[in-house]
Amino acid sequence: MHRAVVFTGHAVLRMAQRQLSTSEVRLVLEHGQAIETYPHDTPYPRRRVLGFAGGRPIHVVAADPRGRTRRS
Repeated sequence: MHRAVVFTGHAVLRMAQRQLSTSEVRLVLEHGQAIETYPHDTPYPRRRVLGFAGGRPIHVVAADPRGRTRRS
């Protein structure tokens, strides 16, 4: 089951600067490892995920509006 992913304007800008596709970011979110969590961030808890796409390391910071962070 795929979860909905919403990209902020800031995220889209950074993805363009780094030549990252939405598919690569989704791959990292689905298969990467949470290396840091920020459970008290507002408005939603966030996590930093490390994954690889095309052999290059990619860090993604994701917020979870349901109030939970996934630890891989």
